[in-house]
Amino acid sequence: MEFAIGIDVPVFKAYYPLVSQTSTTVGTPPKVKYTVTMSDPGGSLGSELDGWVTELKNLDPSYTTCCIQMSHAINMSFHTTDPNKMVGVKSYRRPTRKFKIQAAANKEFHYIASVDEMRSSSTRRSRAERRSRVSAMARWHLGRRRGLPFSADRESCAS
Repeated sequence: MEFAIGIDVPVFKAYYPLVSQTSTTVGTPPKVKYTVTMSDPGGSLGSELDGWVTELKNLDPSYTTCCIQMSHAINMSFHTTDPNKMVGVKSYRRPTRKFKIQAAANKEFHYIASVDEMRSSSTRRSRAERRSRVSAMARWHLGRRRGLPFSADRESCAS
């Protein structure tokens, strides 16, 4: 399986949050109220994002949390190994949401909540990683070459 960015799949899966949701009907006229919680198998996520995802679900019942889940898994996968691959402070169209994650020493992490922003962010990271790999390969290849030998008068190549 190939991903847009180089990622350790078991680590990513360990930090990909599972979502749980309950609903109750309240008020007159009746309105459904949701409570959404997220937790990851790796144990890095407490209740830090629960209020936000609950608010989003109550604003729009068709809302899904997939981009927030992806953001968390990406952040946790890279915060100690390559912070440049984490979700940044701004998407292509607006600032990302920030939360301090207690299990990561209250470090501040940023989260994307919409598919178009996640796609743009992933594409940007993928392009940067490809450029980095190509650049590293080019440096390695060029480092192995000895260059063009010139004759003493520097006007013609030596044979």
